[in-house]
Amino acid sequence: MNNMKLYVAGVLILMLVIPLSAENRCDRSTPEKFYKAFSWCCEDIEKGITAGELYDTASAKAIDDYEGAAAKSIQSFNTFMSKIKTGFNPRFREAGKNKFRVTISSDGISGGKTEITWKFSATSIMEDIKALLPGDVIFHDADCKDNICVSRVAIAGDKKKIRLVMTQSGYRIKLDEDDIKNFTTVTIVLNRLTLLFNTFSDKIDKGIINESNFSETMMTWKNEFDEMTK
Repeated sequence: MNNMKLYVAGVLILMLVIPLSAENRCDRSTPEKFYKAFSWCCEDIEKGITAGELYDTASAKAIDDYEGAAAKSIQSFNTFMSKIKTGFNPRFREAGKNKFRVTISSDGISGGKTEITWKFSATSIMEDIKALLPGDVIFHDADCKDNICVSRVAIAGDKKKIRLVMTQSGYRIKLDEDDIKNFTTVTIVLNRLTLLFNTFSDKIDKGIINESNFSETMMTWKNEFDEMTK
């Protein structure tokens, strides 16, 4: 999980744009209709669509828990970054989205300096879906047995198999148990990181870190962060 670039294979469902009438656009009674209806879901994401409208109950819970933890961890990291910028501005240098550097030592004669780089990100599944373009996915066919279908789709030219399960509301995506466990594991880490960043921010507010101990404290904090995200 270096830099928390989170990847879960096969869980991003891309949209197949096929015109549907208003009365049947949410019909997911067959695998093909599921992908047809998905295009409407993408349009409605900003209106508050949830993972439960795309995934079965267990999968949706894992994704919702992850999404919430990801959002909170990013917010807490940005708060921490903002407090470092405000309290130790001469040492601070923004280096991109969710990334900054701080100077822990410098040589006034040579102009050289030693920096620590902080970088953190957590992918949003729903945001990735929202960014999809028409034609990214082409539905081919599906093999169904009982209430489970294995659908075959082409995603940007790459062939993939995606499991669907029949629910009371029609077909939904069903993640593998390993994928759900991965989401759960990452969610736990993200929640711990939120607490860690909040602790850092609290110590800045209380003046526990200052100019005299900045370098030592910053290296200690960075080691804690690296240990948690390795």
